[in-house]
Amino acid sequence: VDSVANVERVVVELKTLAEADVVTTPEAVSTARTTLGSLALASAIGAALLFAVGAVLIVSIMALSMRERLPEIGTLKAIGASNHEIALQFVSEAAALSSLAGLGAIAVAAGFAPLAARALGMPLQADLGVALLAFLGSLAFSALGSLYPVTKGWKLRPVEALRAGT
Repeated sequence: VDSVANVERVVVELKTLAEADVVTTPEAVSTARTTLGSLALASAIGAALLFAVGAVLIVSIMALSMRERLPEIGTLKAIGASNHEIALQFVSEAAALSSLAGLGAIAVAAGFAPLAARALGMPLQADLGVALLAFLGSLAFSALGSLYPVTKGWKLRPVEALRAGT
């Protein structure tokens, strides 16, 4: 190509050749955008699935651990604790444990980010919004997971809740 004015003509001529694969800059950019958009969508779907699996695990674990503590709920009811106080205690414990776990997970991810960036050969950016969403999600799911068995426990009479542990 002897000048910029002749680029389009040369591209058209080269595209007529069967053995030539001609890609212009706008076509390359369009292909790259489409590919990156597909990767972003796949990543978002994967993250959503992992978040859902994590939510189910958190709720299941909290429900199992709270069920084991039904005798404690019976004891609290027997000494005069209100349902609100019992729920507040158990949800607060669950939120504290979940907060520590969430902060630990964020710290581990932040620690491995430089290694992943080196392995991938590209810079990685931390998205604080996503980290905050994951943290708040773990808090919400742990609260829900602990609230269900607590409400089951406070519906029992103190003697029934104490017997639930035997």
